[in-house]
Amino acid sequence: DLFRDPVDLAADLSPFTGRGPIGSEDALLRRCLLHLLALNPDTTAFQPWLEATYLNALLAEAQLTTPPDAAASYVALLPPAAYQELRTRTDLEFDPTCRQDWLPTDEVALDLHLKNIPRLLVKVFEINTENVHRSTGQQVNTDLDLDGLVANQETTTDYQAPPLQRVRHRFTFPQLKGLRGVWIIEFIGGGKSSRALVRKGSLTVLSVPTGAGTRLTILDEKAAPIPFGYALLGSQRFQADTTGHLLLPFSTTPGPQNVLVGDGSGFTTLESIPLQGETYSLSAGLHVPRESLLPGRTAAALLRPALLCNGRPTALSALENPRLTLTATTLEGIPSTTVFPLQDLRSDQETAVSFQVPERLAKLDFALTAEVKSILTSQPLALSSHLSLDLNGFSLSNHTSDLQLTPSPSGWQLSELGRTGEPLANRQINLESVHRDFTNSLSTSLRTQDDGRVSLGALPGLATLAAHNALGLQRLFPLPQDQASFPSEIHLTLGEPLRLTWPFAANPANPALPSGCTLLELRRQAPIRAITEGFALKDGILEVTGLPAGTYSLFVEPKLATLTVRVASGKIIDGHLLNPAQILELSNPAPLAITSLTPGQTTPKDAAAPIDALTIQIAHATPETRGHVFVSRVLPEFDAFAALGRDSLPNPLALLTAWRPSLYQSARTIGEEYRYVLERRDRPAFAGNLLPRPGLLLNPWAIADTQT
Repeated sequence: DLFRDPVDLAADLSPFTGRGPIGSEDALLRRCLLHLLALNPDTTAFQPWLEATYLNALLAEAQLTTPPDAAASYVALLPPAAYQELRTRTDLEFDPTCRQDWLPTDEVALDLHLKNIPRLLVKVFEINTENVHRSTGQQVNTDLDLDGLVANQETTTDYQAPPLQRVRHRFTFPQLKGLRGVWIIEFIGGGKSSRALVRKGSLTVLSVPTGAGTRLTILDEKAAPIPFGYALLGSQRFQADTTGHLLLPFSTTPGPQNVLVGDGSGFTTLESIPLQGETYSLSAGLHVPRESLLPGRTAAALLRPALLCNGRPTALSALENPRLTLTATTLEGIPSTTVFPLQDLRSDQETAVSFQVPERLAKLDFALTAEVKSILTSQPLALSSHLSLDLNGFSLSNHTSDLQLTPSPSGWQLSELGRTGEPLANRQINLESVHRDFTNSLSTSLRTQDDGRVSLGALPGLATLAAHNALGLQRLFPLPQDQASFPSEIHLTLGEPLRLTWPFAANPANPALPSGCTLLELRRQAPIRAITEGFALKDGILEVTGLPAGTYSLFVEPKLATLTVRVASGKIIDGHLLNPAQILELSNPAPLAITSLTPGQTTPKDAAAPIDALTIQIAHATPETRGHVFVSRVLPEFDAFAALGRDSLPNPLALLTAWRPSLYQSARTIGEEYRYVLERRDRPAFAGNLLPRPGLLLNPWAIADTQT
């Protein structure tokens, strides 16, 4: 069983742990064994797993280097050369438990293991992070060149420990308490140098694309806004306001760029921020009820425009000269064009455009055009969106009848009607239906009654119905289904319930539970368990409670859609959740839903008698919520939900935060020249003179200038 699931030492779990692959475990194993054997010299528990030579060498090292000096019996476990090497070895190493995250209020304390270090020099350098970021374009690292720099603090300590003893010492730096910044603390002794890069505090940048550029919010290590911070982009400086917000304008070279962000007190961080270009697009949902397109009558087109800047909705008021151009083409190919100027486009209601329907209409072409003034160039940018509707193609065919699918109180009815609308009786109609849960189709043949109709019933669960008559006329009817708009990604705070509009069927065994819904918890994009508890269905809303932090996959079978759900804890800033691992743009916790449709009677304000009415109850309605009721005698040719149901909203942002820990580099061998300078500096100074140095020649040659 021990080797059934071996550890993959090369696995990269940094997205979940913030640490890289384990790599070789030799150093960790050696460190653990030295610690355990120093406490207890009994090696019985390790003998089945380790070679005796390797284990005895570690036992001797653990006991000989632990104060006080061990008995001479452990010396015999090492060969003379190994013992001499251990005795002369110099250790200047940081303890593995040194902290990697420091708050400005913390007092810095570092633990080092010293061996054969008679004198230790400690230097503290405060780093000007802005100069480093400007000159190198990189983060501050332990390889920063400190030659020629004067330390802010320098101390020297002498130690009298025996050569074999390895002693742990703690060094505290109270002068760094209450400060935010970066310091390099260098320990030099015994010809080696160990360097600690201490980061106290941090800055987090919340980047949000807007209709005017990229808005940055500068936050401290506790996710609190930093007032009067700044950002440097090239040579441009952008100052933040009292809430920590600043705006970077649109860029002519969009994409990730290095931005230097500072807190105003000297501490800076270098962030890669995706700058937005100025890219606009115009999207238009447009619906025309087909049954209103009667020759000579007036029809209405419902227009729902959306102006997108970098894929995100922006105010429609930015549109200039909006126009809807309608081109109507007859069956003879004769076009006629009408231009409708559009006034007061609003996001809380559709725009109705009325037009005259020509005779023998074959095609409608809609073109929505407008201009947007560029912020970068101050020049107008032309935008457009197009939609075409083909009509009355049946009139150009040789068929003398058509098939229509009509709803009725008893179910669906299929009618075969002539060109003038007369019912055709005793006509054979071949049907082929496909259930939404199957790929195989079911075929049957029926005959029309005296009224030209065939009663089909409710057709539960059918997705499509194909019909053709004996003369070769073929029609495909996508049967209407309950619809709802779902985002592909949902972000929630820990403890917040997952709510979804659910117009679909409930579980037949338990009406309080949904049918066709599967929720899986994911780890590394792979499912690990199914969530079966916490589901509740009430008033058209599916609610799932008790989800722990993590990533989930929600499969909605009626729409064949898969949604990604992320749940996390953290602090909420401007609609975004921040924690040390990630930044999530939160989703709308209260989706719209039709909770009830109640037929009855109501009395209008200006009427004396009540009238029949249908009461529609909508949950979580806002001032921008509106409802549309379409009445059609036959199955509509054009889907109003597909045309007007798009919200043009992008997926919420999900970003991983950059983790920049304090770094430790142990036991670097310093150069001979630098070591000589350090040792010579500590030696006693002697009086000297300016006399010529003595020589061996009594009568040297005359010294004169030479020319060549």
